[in-house]
Amino acid sequence: MKIIFVLPSLNFSGGVKAVIQIANGLFYKGYDVSVYVPRFPKNGTINMRRLKGWIIPLCPVKMYISNIQFLKDVDIIVATSYETMYIVDELWHSRKNFTPVYFVQHIETWDYYNEGEYSVKDYLALNTYLTPYPKIVVSKWLYDRMPGEKYLVPMGIEPVSDNMGMKYAHLDECPFITGILRGIPWKGDDIIIKVSETHPINIYKNLSNQYLDQILWKTDIFLSASLYEGFNLPVLEAMAHGCCCVTTNTGAIPEYSDRGSGVVLVKERTPDAFCRVIDDLRSRPEEIREVGWKARQLAEQWTIQKTIDKFEKVLNDIR
Repeated sequence: MKIIFVLPSLNFSGGVKAVIQIANGLFYKGYDVSVYVPRFPKNGTINMRRLKGWIIPLCPVKMYISNIQFLKDVDIIVATSYETMYIVDELWHSRKNFTPVYFVQHIETWDYYNEGEYSVKDYLALNTYLTPYPKIVVSKWLYDRMPGEKYLVPMGIEPVSDNMGMKYAHLDECPFITGILRGIPWKGDDIIIKVSETHPINIYKNLSNQYLDQILWKTDIFLSASLYEGFNLPVLEAMAHGCCCVTTNTGAIPEYSDRGSGVVLVKERTPDAFCRVIDDLRSRPEEIREVGWKARQLAEQWTIQKTIDKFEKVLNDIR
C-alpha cells in the first residue's frame, strides 16, 4: 500500500513529531510511505539538519508547491491539518483514484483559543471537519466532537529508559519543579511565568529530545496549564519519567491518567490555584512520590508502537 502524509510545514511541534513517528513506523513495516511538506512554508524556513536532531524521518521527505506534484499511483493520502485537508480535497475531486484520510490531532481554531473570537481561518478549519472523508483522531475529547466517520487512535510515546532509582534525590529538601514555555498564549505560558514569581520554577523552552529527557528525570513536579489540548503529549511524556504532573484537565489526560488518579488536576486555571496545589505538594513529598510512581506505570501502557499498529489497522480497514 502506498501512503502519503501531507504536512503544512516541518517544525518542532508535537503534532509534526507524531506524524513523522507514525510514518516511520509504517515505513518500517514495509509500506511505501512518503511525507510531503511545502517547499515554501507560510511560517519560517525548513532546517532539515536541525530537525534530524529532533526526530529523524526514515521515510522519504518530499517538497511540494502544489498538489499536482503528488504521485498518481497512491492508495491513501493523509491530510494532517486543515490547510492540507483543502489540498487533499481538491486533489480527490480532480482524480478520485485514492482514499483521502484526515488525521486530526486538534481542533485548529487557534485564533479563537488566543482571542476568544472566531476568525476566517478558524471557520476554514471548522469547515474541514464537515468533509465526508474518514477521520482518525487521537483522543476521546476529539472523537466526541468530530462528525461523520471517525476512528480513535490514541497517541503514544517512545519507550523511556527506567531511571526511577535516581528519581526524587532532593525531594525532601526542595522539589525540582519544571515548566516548559510553548510560545502560545493558550498553552498557559502566562500562568507558569506568574507562578515562577513566587515559586522556584525551572523554566525551559525549545528543548531537544535528549535534553528534555534529562530535565524530566530531574523533575519532581511538572506543570501544564493549557486551556485546550487535542491530546496533551507533554504530560504523558512527563508521567513516563515519573513526574508528578500538576495540570489542567485537557485532551486525553482523563484517558491516560486513569481519570485523573495519575496526575494532580487543578480545578481552576489560575496562577493562585497552581500555587496552592504546589504548596500542598511541597508539604507532602510522599504524595509526589506516590503520584509519580503511578504516573510512570500508567504511561508505560501508552506506546508509540501501539499507535502505529492501530493506525495501520484503520488504514487497511478504510481502504
